[in-house]
Amino acid sequence: MRLAVRCLVLLQLALATPVQSETLVIPGAGPPELPLRNLAAAYQKIHPGADLQVPPSTGIAGGIRAIQNGESVLARIARRLTSEEEKSGLGQVVYAADAVVFAVGANVAIESLSQQQLAEIFSGKHDNWRQVGGPPGQIRVLVREQTEIAHATIRRHLPAFSGLRYAEHAKLANADFEMVELLDRYKSAIGWLTRSSLPGAKSGIRALAVDGIAPSPENVQSGRYRMVVDHVLIFRPQQLTAGAKRFIEFVRSDAGSGILRQSGVIPVDGRRP
Repeated sequence: MRLAVRCLVLLQLALATPVQSETLVIPGAGPPELPLRNLAAAYQKIHPGADLQVPPSTGIAGGIRAIQNGESVLARIARRLTSEEEKSGLGQVVYAADAVVFAVGANVAIESLSQQQLAEIFSGKHDNWRQVGGPPGQIRVLVREQTEIAHATIRRHLPAFSGLRYAEHAKLANADFEMVELLDRYKSAIGWLTRSSLPGAKSGIRALAVDGIAPSPENVQSGRYRMVVDHVLIFRPQQLTAGAKRFIEFVRSDAGSGILRQSGVIPVDGRRP
């Protein structure tokens, strides 16, 4: 009898002791950063002992390197793995689609531009908003590196940008958060970034329609708006921990999908093939 009571006490103590949760740091690309932070915050409310960290962008290359070097269990990138990367042993979960948008500062009274007008602005042919139907105001052009994923997406889908040489006075932004800061600062500027980065703005930054098609979730989901990047979690399957698996399950759950929609991206299950 005493042994049974002792075992019962030990069982109660074991159940009352919280399981030690691991720390998950998810480095990598800029586009998934804000939605992942929203997911992490919601996940930690459900699992108070969990410690999820989504650090500032180190780029796609930084995310892949963190997994290859064993520095992290999970990383984030903004494209699907190549066949060579998959052959090297990397696994992936593609969980969301994010629109690449042209955005303008708060003082720009323009709602839509054609791809030809955009090309003429970014090449320096137009340097005042009145030249494209807006009130007078100098245009400040903001660009990203040619190797950056959103830049590559624009060139792939807009023929007018293929081989385009940008204006000499164009200012370079090194990440989406820096593009947001510059659009906040220069209220007559135009640049590009992912739609999910817009909530980080402090002023009235707006996304433009291109050729009359707005980068709305509905247009992304239907395929009408084609400039899209993927949000992807990558890992080595044999190194996935229990905590990482639980977080991936949450990202792909109904609750996770709701948070992704609130963050301005489309859960991959809701995206047209």
